[in-house]
Amino acid sequence: MRKLCCDRDLDACRTIQAILEGAGIACDVRHETTASLFGGKGITSEWPEVWIEDDDRFDEAWALLNGDSPDGEPDSDPDDDDPDESE
Repeated sequence: MRKLCCDRDLDACRTIQAILEGAGIACDVRHETTASLFGGKGITSEWPEVWIEDDDRFDEAWALLNGDSPDGEPDSDPDDDDPDESE
């Protein structure tokens, strides 16, 4: 498992979870109970976190949510058509 992100807003983490699971990426939201106790105002180590179950799918999950790779490079697909190419 690998942590993808955290957010003080539990609903945001649940939305991310739904997006990932919709794409077939198994994940888990942690710290749900502590988030509700502190209302998102606790220390960041107690904020809800989204964890990817399969480490090998981390980059795919990151790109799905952010449109780029975790190292900041744009996600590119060599099979994409050139957008400037006319048909």
